[in-house]
Amino acid sequence: MQKSLNRFTLAVLTGALCFAIMPHAQGALIQADFDHGGSDASPNTTDIDAYPGTVGGGWTSAWNKPGSAGTKTAAVVNTSPFGSGGNYLTLNVSGNANQDGFVQRSYGSPVDLTERHIVSFDYRLQADAFSTGQDIVQLWDVASGVSWYIIAYGDRNNWQVYNGDRADGGFTFSRVLDTGMPFTPGTDYSFEIDVKPTTRSWDVTISDGTLSQTMTNLGFRTSAFSARGNLQFGGRISSTGETHVHAIDSLQIVPEPGALVLLATAFACMLIPGRRRRRVR
Repeated sequence: MQKSLNRFTLAVLTGALCFAIMPHAQGALIQADFDHGGSDASPNTTDIDAYPGTVGGGWTSAWNKPGSAGTKTAAVVNTSPFGSGGNYLTLNVSGNANQDGFVQRSYGSPVDLTERHIVSFDYRLQADAFSTGQDIVQLWDVASGVSWYIIAYGDRNNWQVYNGDRADGGFTFSRVLDTGMPFTPGTDYSFEIDVKPTTRSWDVTISDGTLSQTMTNLGFRTSAFSARGNLQFGGRISSTGETHVHAIDSLQIVPEPGALVLLATAFACMLIPGRRRRRVR
């Protein structure tokens, strides 16, 4: 009787823990799936998960467009979707030679920028020309310094990453590392960046659905023991008349401890029912 009571009590407490913790762990997720649409022509400034959106859900700004003068138009579309389907954000960059353009959005609490967290997203480039060193894709965390920095150049065949000096040093090509992961316009890529501010380092995994490549223990460019909390997606065109269309989807940011809590909770939720089934047999 006492053993049965103990098992029942443990099951009740475990169940209560599952229901108590999981909403908080899931609530720590900052995301952008662009469910509520929006564009420069028809902006949605009411919903959080929209373009340009509004502050909330961990986002500390709406989407906006830094970069040099030229044509930079953004819109949420659903034609040629990523594998997850549905809406995604596009940025169309065109204009004169060496023109650059980005979309950016900043994030914060519930993510602590001084603590480890995971940034993940899907990305694709459509380009009518991408063949010179001035044809550039830049995906990075930048604001008064740079933490992680992912690059593609038209005259290089693979994705590149920047291994910073952790000392606010200026950009130098000797710190650009080849990932060995092929870059091809029109291909869908998934990125997962493990941001580790306490060591001013980061890891990245890049996948195209078939191939996958991981680079570890890369350095921040900034000397700060903190992520910058400002994500930018975009790049540069090399020639007048070129058009580059950057596509972004399934953007997620989650505190690393929150992910561990979620796994531990899921395990605890399965543990008691599993024991009970074995005892019945």
